[in-house]
This record gives sequence, structure tokens and C-alpha cells, in this order.
Amino acid sequence: MTFTFEIPDDQWRTLSSRALAQGISEEHYVRLILSHDLSVSPATRRRHISDVIRENMLAVPRDVLTAFPADLSVDDTDSTRFRECVS
Repeated sequence: MTFTFEIPDDQWRTLSSRALAQGISEEHYVRLILSHDLSVSPATRRRHISDVIRENMLAVPRDVLTAFPADLSVDDTDSTRFRECVS
């Protein structure tokens, strides 16, 4: 299928420079962008920031996590719940 569309000059320059940086043609770069966008499900495309943070915190090693200072603005029950969540 052939698809033709127009984009503003500044976006074309950005697209062109990113393609060049990867050593590929603009057409190939656009295909990669579309392929990636179409392969990601809408449910995972936008997630709440707290879910992203929680997932990232699961990757923190336990010894590093326990070395974090206690958050004085959060009562102990919330801290305990968080630490249990990542245990």
C-alpha cells in the first residue's frame, strides 16, 4: 500500500536527521515508527505514572531499597505497605 501525506518542514528535518543518525532512509524510519506504534497495544501505551513508578521500583535491589531514607511525610503504615508490596 502506498500512503502519501505532508508534514511541516521542521518535522521533516527532524525525521530526516533521526533517520540519518540511524543510517537508514527516511522511508525506512517512518516504517519503523509505524511498526512500533501499531505493535504496542493501547492498554500499554498510556499507563498511570504510579504504575510506572511501582514497576520501576520492583527492579531496585533490596539492599538499595532498604537504604532509602524514610519519607517523613508518609505515615509508617503506608511505608510498610509499600515495602510489603515490593517484597
